[in-house]
Amino acid sequence: KITTLTPNTFVGLGSVQHLYLDDNQITALAPNTFAGLGIMMYLSLRNNKITTLTPNTFVGLGSVQHLYLDDNQITALAPNTFAGLGIMMYLSLRNNKITTLTP
Repeated sequence: KITTLTPNTFVGLGSVQHLYLDDNQITALAPNTFAGLGIMMYLSLRNNKITTLTPNTFVGLGSVQHLYLDDNQITALAPNTFAGLGIMMYLSLRNNKITTLTP
């Protein structure tokens, strides 16, 4: 089970288009975690233990069209949380604990 993803974890894997990190123990995502994945279209982080998404977490993922964050423990969404996701068509945050949406 993966518990931590550090910044630049995926540098050098630029041809990845689908990334499934479901069913792990990831608790947080730092800015630049996904740097180097510029053509990725699908990112799934379902069923982890993510509580916080910091601003600019997804910068560099301008090609992502589907982002799944279901079944985590996210409590709030800060401004710029999804900055950089320019063509995202589908975002799923089902079964989280979101109580705060900051404009």
